[in-house]
Amino acid sequence: MKIQHTRMTFQANVLLLFLICAVVPLILNTSLNIVLYSVRLSADNRQKYDNVLSSLGNNIESHLSELERLTLSPYQYDDMTDLYTYALKKGSPDYSLSTWNQIVTQYEAVSTRLTALTSPSILGFVYIPLSEDSDTCYVYQRKLCRINECVSSDVSIDRWLPTLPYSYKYTTYCPPHTVSYYQKQEELSVISLIKPIHDFDSRQTTGILKVDSSIDFFEELFAELTLSDATSITLSAKDGEFIYSTNPSEGKKVLDAYQKNRSQAGIVCNYTLAKSGWQLLYSVSYWEFYKPIINALGVSLLLSLGLFLISVWNYRKISAQFTKPLQNILSTMHKAKQGNLLARADTSLPMNHEFEQITIQLNHMIESLDEHIKKEYMAVISQKNAQFQALQAQINPHFLYNTLNNFVALNRIGEKKLLEDSIIQLTRIFHYTCSNSAETTLEDEFTFLEHYLFLQKIRFEDRLSFSLSLDERTRSFKIPRLLIQPLVENSIVHGLEGSECLAKVEVNASLIHLPGIGDCIFLAVMDNGCGFDKKKLKLNNSVGLLNITERLQLFESESFFEIHSAIGGYTGNYIVIRLLDSNTLPKEGEY
Repeated sequence: MKIQHTRMTFQANVLLLFLICAVVPLILNTSLNIVLYSVRLSADNRQKYDNVLSSLGNNIESHLSELERLTLSPYQYDDMTDLYTYALKKGSPDYSLSTWNQIVTQYEAVSTRLTALTSPSILGFVYIPLSEDSDTCYVYQRKLCRINECVSSDVSIDRWLPTLPYSYKYTTYCPPHTVSYYQKQEELSVISLIKPIHDFDSRQTTGILKVDSSIDFFEELFAELTLSDATSITLSAKDGEFIYSTNPSEGKKVLDAYQKNRSQAGIVCNYTLAKSGWQLLYSVSYWEFYKPIINALGVSLLLSLGLFLISVWNYRKISAQFTKPLQNILSTMHKAKQGNLLARADTSLPMNHEFEQITIQLNHMIESLDEHIKKEYMAVISQKNAQFQALQAQINPHFLYNTLNNFVALNRIGEKKLLEDSIIQLTRIFHYTCSNSAETTLEDEFTFLEHYLFLQKIRFEDRLSFSLSLDERTRSFKIPRLLIQPLVENSIVHGLEGSECLAKVEVNASLIHLPGIGDCIFLAVMDNGCGFDKKKLKLNNSVGLLNITERLQLFESESFFEIHSAIGGYTGNYIVIRLLDSNTLPKEGEY
């Protein structure tokens, strides 16, 4: 009953923990995110739209201000006023063509200076005299820096002129329209400013000045914006007339809906230009506006789902305490069965007394087994090392005997210098052979062979030549010390001693790949000496060759040693050693 009571209490605690960690946070997180994301993103998006409209509005107002400054130029430059005044005398006795041409020249010079530093979209301006006797207007073309005359009917401004008399004192902003007086046979879309020109002396209105700007200004200004198909920015005149839109078809629909029923136009932010009264509308569909909010809510749901999965994982982790001690014991036993005697059952896990005793006894048994195996293994290794050292020691007296015979011969023939050089080389050789290490690298072995062959060449002079070739990737490979030297010695003894022929000894070490075996080190000692009949070769009678065979077997059981020879031809000694994990070679380019 006590165990059952504890179990029920534990289940209740786990269920309570699951509700606190998963269900409650999920509900709270989702509810709060719906409110916070909706409010915050709505405010941020509206602020972003207002900032865009404000920036565009300031740019448009700056451009209109630039046009308005040009309409004030007649009051700043007498050369322009002279042309407007003298144009009224055309057809009268006081009119002189030479005077007119001079006034035109001065007018063109002033106009060129005025437009030189203005926006490239400004095309020029038109002066329309208010005279019943004149139907001529004067067009200054910025591109040509010239003034031309055209018929007043070609410059229709009646629809924009204010009807109240006092309105002539102010500037009138004209929405986009087409004109053809800048380029014949080609109509251009322009926006314009109209301002009456007054004579201060007579206090009469002498004419109308119309400044034109290409509609390309809006295209260049709005081209910097990246908007979706469901979003548009529309510019309308003070009376609601359509001027420009980033999406003309959508913009006209939004403008019409905005004027009739704003709720049908989607999310709309507006900005009114102070001077002209023009209005900018930034319209976004409801889906486009709330899409970031929906995406944010999706992220919130994913986060809530993640929290739920984490809670489930915690629940499973806690419930696993019932079965984990048993799984721990079975897993440790399986590892020990596979040969991993370092495996130990975890005694820190929460468990009852029975499992705890089983775990402790299992660890003790594996530890005792591991210690026993290590003792047996070390005994075998010590025996093999003793055999290895004994076999290696056999090479030293044999080599020393042959070398000292060479020294005696040099001394008898009086070659003191050669004898001194030989003793130096012998010193280096003894330094190598007297090392206590049973193994060496191929690089050190080849260095030793170079000293040894140099010593032999002092004796045999031109009769002996040799070459050593060591693959860069095999330099660090380990082999038994003095493994190759007996083969080189045999090549010299059997190839040169007792004959007058020339002999060449070649020693090579390279990396090869054998199918089914893998990467191997290939060692070759070859000479072009007298050769021998391989059938008569008895390894048991050759201390050096038997030593090589036995040491190779101790060093690597899968290595092999082979001799090929032909009488009167050549002798080749070949050793293949399988590449072990402990003798891993560097990859090409790493040495």
